Amino acid sequence: MARFEGLASIRRALSMPNGNVQLDIKPDGLNWQWSSVPPDRARQALACGLAAISGGWKLYVSLPDDPASDVLEIVGLSKTPDRPEPTVLYKTPDAGIGEYNLLSPVDDVFAFDYNSSGKLDHLVLYRPGTGTIWILRNDAGTFSALRPPSTGDPGVGIGGFNLASPADLAFAFDYNSRGRLDHLVFYRPGTGTIWFLRNDAGTFSPLPPSTGDPGVGIGQYPLDNLADRAFAFDYNSSGKLDHLVLYRPGTGIIWILRNNAGTFTPVYRTGIPGNGAGIGFYDLIDPDDRVFAFDYNNVGKLDHLVLYRPGQGNIWILRNNAGTFTPVFQSDKGILGYDLADRRDRALAFDYNSNGRLDNLVLYRPGTGKSWILNTLKE
Repeated sequence: MARFEGLASIRRALSMPNGNVQLDIKPDGLNWQWSSVPPDRARQALACGLAAISGGWKLYVSLPDDPASDVLEIVGLSKTPDRPEPTVLYKTPDAGIGEYNLLSPVDDVFAFDYNSSGKLDHLVLYRPGTGTIWILRNDAGTFSALRPPSTGDPGVGIGGFNLASPADLAFAFDYNSRGRLDHLVFYRPGTGTIWFLRNDAGTFSPLPPSTGDPGVGIGQYPLDNLADRAFAFDYNSSGKLDHLVLYRPGTGIIWILRNNAGTFTPVYRTGIPGNGAGIGFYDLIDPDDRVFAFDYNNVGKLDHLVLYRPGQGNIWILRNNAGTFTPVFQSDKGILGYDLADRRDRALAFDYNSNGRLDNLVLYRPGTGKSWILNTLKE
């Protein structure tokens, strides 16, 4: 029996040099995904796909039992009209979202797996320096605050972390190495403070090695500089964001920590004491340097690092081989036409095709309206 058989929307049909046809389809109830048709049926598939796109019809498709396979076994043109999805799923001019007003310039937001379902389907919104944090549930575009733990402005923080410093930062983390970003990390650069919070039906509580203010850092990394930054990383290419990257722009310092039941130890380190040597030949000596995780191989794993220097055009992408990092892409003139020539430039990984892979790059220049989304870099 097929893994899926039924109607699918289609938005692109491409003939490939190897004779295959690639179809960008969205089976009903699933996400957008690229699927392929072998050369022996490629001509018919391409004709059906182009006819469906031009006529606004859905395709009839069948996907094989193997979830790892992207091959279409059946392609046919249906008589069902296709309704394009809206390009904007949620929009508000000035009211924030889910009663959170987003009126403070320090407000920050990230996605979170609140229910430990493996889905990043809740939003965390917080206001450093005020104790304010809300977690929003989405019900078909209607966002509402979960209470507890959402608190007003001023609030009381969450799980014992008071969010009272303007320097406070947060992100989601896979603390248990289960492939679920269902824990929260809060840290306070310059103080050594970092907390890991577990969620039990809305009750958040700290896990080791959470430390107070001032704290002692984590895994021997002191977190005693205001420039320190941290994020989750898939060091082992396991599909799990269960390692921490901590770095200090302008100094060459960067560490990667492994978690073993709350005991964090370095698997990669350079610097402290003293300055470091960067990573993968990227020196990290500019205060504007930024780093984030990226799915370079289009496999659903954030196991590469992007390092960039806004204002100077530098951008590198590093591959990890058992702790040895080497460039797979490097440029001092930006990337694919985006010049990275302004210090305001920022970049992030993005899943443009809704296929579960953060393999596109968003680059934008705040204050100018300039924003680009780049296609996968992997041929």
